[in-house]
Amino acid sequence: HCDYYLNNVLVNKNLEISAVLDFSVHASVGDKRIDVASLAYLNLDKNIRPEYIEYLLNIAKSKYGDDVEKFIKIYGIYYGFYYADTHEFNMDSYKWCIGYINNDKNWIF
Repeated sequence: HCDYYLNNVLVNKNLEISAVLDFSVHASVGDKRIDVASLAYLNLDKNIRPEYIEYLLNIAKSKYGDDVEKFIKIYGIYYGFYYADTHEFNMDSYKWCIGYINNDKNWIF
């Protein structure tokens, strides 16, 4: 799947996940942890509270081990460079990209 985020998730009337879709140019086959790496930028959505991100991180750790945080940072840096051209149409995303790339903590693996 490789770019798991809210717009790719369908839920039923009981708020249970019923499908995960992706028909974008970002769909690819590769490292499954790239979906987990979306935790790096979920804070762009003001409706997603920090405790939700922490909850998802704990699920990711239970599935992939504690070192999954390293991959979240690596893919977060990748996302930061990949989406850095958003300054013309999405200033919030651009600010996130620049902030993530320039955060020294994200470069410590």
